[in-house]
Amino acid sequence: MRAFLPGGKFHNKDPIDMHKLLNSEYGNILRFPGQFGRKDIIITYDPQDFETIFRMEGAWPYRRPIYAFDYFRQNVRADLYKNNGGLLNDQGEIWGQMRSAVNPVMLKPKTVRAYIPAIDDVAVEFVGQMKTLSDENQEMPANFGFELNKWALESIAVIALEHRLGVISNNGDPESQKIIESVKDMFHLSFKVEVLPPIWNYIQIPMFKKLMAAFNTMTDISKKYVDNATERILKGEAKNVEGSDDSVLEKLLKINPDYAFIMAMDMLLAGIDTTSTVVADLLYHLAINPSKQEKLREEVMRILPSVDSKLTTTSLNSVPYMRACIKEAMRLTPTVPGNLRGAGRNLVLQGYQIPKDTDMAMVGGVLHLDDSHFAKSKEFIPERWLNDIEMEGCPNGGKSPNPFTFLPFGFGSRTCIGKRFAEMEVTVIMFRILREFKVEWHYGPLKFMQAFIIAPTNDLKFKMIPLKYYPKQQKSQKI
Repeated sequence: MRAFLPGGKFHNKDPIDMHKLLNSEYGNILRFPGQFGRKDIIITYDPQDFETIFRMEGAWPYRRPIYAFDYFRQNVRADLYKNNGGLLNDQGEIWGQMRSAVNPVMLKPKTVRAYIPAIDDVAVEFVGQMKTLSDENQEMPANFGFELNKWALESIAVIALEHRLGVISNNGDPESQKIIESVKDMFHLSFKVEVLPPIWNYIQIPMFKKLMAAFNTMTDISKKYVDNATERILKGEAKNVEGSDDSVLEKLLKINPDYAFIMAMDMLLAGIDTTSTVVADLLYHLAINPSKQEKLREEVMRILPSVDSKLTTTSLNSVPYMRACIKEAMRLTPTVPGNLRGAGRNLVLQGYQIPKDTDMAMVGGVLHLDDSHFAKSKEFIPERWLNDIEMEGCPNGGKSPNPFTFLPFGFGSRTCIGKRFAEMEVTVIMFRILREFKVEWHYGPLKFMQAFIIAPTNDLKFKMIPLKYYPKQQKSQKI
């Protein structure tokens, strides 16, 4: 454990670099000892182990909870959560009942597509705001990451609350800044609380108090928005969602009001840093790979022939290269390095006996940058995800033959429930940015810090050149 403290070889390491070092020193499977009563964690870097663990997880997969999150919902704000930890932290039958109830709402493609026009409105406003943020060198400000957070908050609020918060153009809005800052504190400090010895169980240290304050801020502001949205729905003032009878929140309220509250809260909680990080990473990869950016722009121009074109519920039915680019960005720069599960039964992995209920960490992020799994693994090659493309000298089109090597949203019944909405939001904003700008980057490789969400720490000073000033490029060549 000392190796993770200041001065230790793992302290403040880039998350993927840290796991590469662990992998090289201890092999493809290792035991991370628990501290102060915590259980040990078995870490594996073998995709065959991933498949075994997932296949044997049972009907109600167990995932180690975020303990500070549990503490807050069960002890600090039990009045609101009523012992319901939500899909992130609940386990067993309680989790299964909630997941089964909300799956049809959150994972139905028709429901997701219905939000495309509304999310497009947010994206159009954000691109307009980008034009006001650009400096004399056509660069975004150093805090462009915060601007992306505001876009993500506005987008997820449309889905979770069927309401525009108006945070993109309102730089002085204190509540939006509080939510975003609280979410960042939550992800960063929760990670520290989980990794460092849990002395907060005995003494509430300043870091833990700050984390509880962040949880409280997020809960109070979010509850206000959820209550306002619920009141609008009960009064019959809900806005119609194109192509759908009810909004997400209205559908959830009809299923179970407690589920609706917790799902809306968790969507706001989980839908900011995650999607904004994917967008930042993808902008970076496209900026340093201009031929791929131009190839993607050809697809963008087909869907949006003019800047005034509107995205509809059917616009994104066939955008294979955009989907491939998003996948490739998530492979090279994953927002989370792997997946956590409890062993669903007694297992044997790489010759070791693993008892049932052992906490397992499956770190696929290391494999993403291994040439034995992904040909030319350090290169941004979206074509590897297109089934009709063959990379010369690269079997299986340049991607791992084992699908368990790349699971950015998890697997099975505990797959990320917001997956479809997140992919749609990223697709829409990238269409709008690339329709108006050529993206460049001149500040070296991205750097990342250790947290639950692996977000860039750089100042995101992307150069955004308006296309009207940018000479048309020749057709990009196939790989």
